[in-house]
Amino acid sequence: MTKISIIIPVYNVASYLSQCLESIRKQTLKDIEVLIIDDHGEDDSVSIARNFIQKFQLQTFWHIYSMPQNGGPGVARNEGLKHASGEYVAFVDADDWVEPEMCEKFYNLCLKKNADIGIANAYVHKNESIAQINNPVYRTSHSYMAQYVAYLWTYLFKRSFLLDNQITFPAYSSAEDSFFIAAAVMQTNNVVQTKERFYHYIIYPTSISHQKNKKRYRQKLRVFADLIRYARNRNLLSKYRLTLCWVYFKKALVTSFVDYFAAVTAR
Repeated sequence: MTKISIIIPVYNVASYLSQCLESIRKQTLKDIEVLIIDDHGEDDSVSIARNFIQKFQLQTFWHIYSMPQNGGPGVARNEGLKHASGEYVAFVDADDWVEPEMCEKFYNLCLKKNADIGIANAYVHKNESIAQINNPVYRTSHSYMAQYVAYLWTYLFKRSFLLDNQITFPAYSSAEDSFFIAAAVMQTNNVVQTKERFYHYIIYPTSISHQKNKKRYRQKLRVFADLIRYARNRNLLSKYRLTLCWVYFKKALVTSFVDYFAAVTAR
């Protein structure tokens, strides 16, 4: 079995994609597969990916899958999960890049404990500055959910765990990663964590997550309502009721309305 499947949604990232793919090609762990999901952008990103695969003769373990139509990053990641065969799954954004030992160190960390979820840290680049991103320290699922930020790319997930618990991304372009992380954390206490930083998150003005959009707040309300429904359907609601109320208040109500008014005042 392949050790790690790396899922990369691709949408209008022609200027940055080669750097991302090169960082993955240089991984010290070779037993990985790369699933590039074409989400129907308007530039030549997919051609760049296809040429990269051909140039380095990566066809055996690097694959491109095309969505029927543009569906957003969550839907594209779900398509990647359908095709993934790795023991673990990582998600990489096509305009970011990763350290060469990310897969090897992350996989060994999770394998040692047979963990369902691995958590690391990252760097964030904005303009000429570099800062550090730190996830909260995992002690319990409740305490972690009360503090977490949706840094999806700092996680490694056991694929069988995701399948067994029917964890997928909701079909929204905002907060879909928050849903995914919380759903996973609710389902297990088999979590390992490292302080190491494997990922370089690049902030660009054109990134979807940083665009001001009045519609995003509605999507956040729906996403976290869906999270509560997921908990109910998986018989987790009584265990996490208070935690989910806090998550809904903080991430659905407060954050979404801050986003809304920021978009309104920016016009």
